[in-house]
Amino acid sequence: MAAFDFLAWQTRNGLTKEQAAAIVELSPKSVQRIRTGTQGVGRWQQHLAEAFEASRRVSDDLDIMAAAMDLAVACEAAPLGVVTGVTSAALRGWSTAATHDRILAMPPHPAVLTQPGDVLAVACTLLPERVELRTDVDGRTYRLADPVRTLVDAAAGDVAQVRWHVQEAFNCAIADGVDLDDVREFADRRADGTREKVDAYIAGASAGGAAQAA
Repeated sequence: MAAFDFLAWQTRNGLTKEQAAAIVELSPKSVQRIRTGTQGVGRWQQHLAEAFEASRRVSDDLDIMAAAMDLAVACEAAPLGVVTGVTSAALRGWSTAATHDRILAMPPHPAVLTQPGDVLAVACTLLPERVELRTDVDGRTYRLADPVRTLVDAAAGDVAQVRWHVQEAFNCAIADGVDLDDVREFADRRADGTREKVDAYIAGASAGGAAQAA
């Protein structure tokens, strides 16, 4: 059996040293020693790492479009980034937003948030939660916000992502049956006023539906 490649696991999942350490129940110093080859990976740590990755593995028809959009390239260029917001919404068929500009959720560190001009970084302290680990049809790994994170990150950065596209994403996601209690709960945890924005977009979707029914 091949040895467990801890560095490849950490890279695929877009984890900081601290995040990886928390997942496998080690100290950041131990993770650094594993990365440099001066400490091995215990069976329990390997089990925790593999269980974490399995819990976020998703595969469906979105992976075809992701290959065409080269989302794996964006994730490779931003090792801690997660495709989110209206970019994720467009991939899910919830938005007509242009996809040449990529919205990526990032840890809230200035050095990480500095990205090329075609990448908009949305700072988030709640990574790596609500992230799907996927492989596109070309065999490349990419990280995609799940439906709940997609909406919350879109609302959090709605000015830069264009409010009309954010409302469009909420309208379509709600029509698809996204759990709004989960959306509200995740927005509450951001503690930066995002919940108020989320409530406004949910209300906007309800108002739009009522107008169409009338």
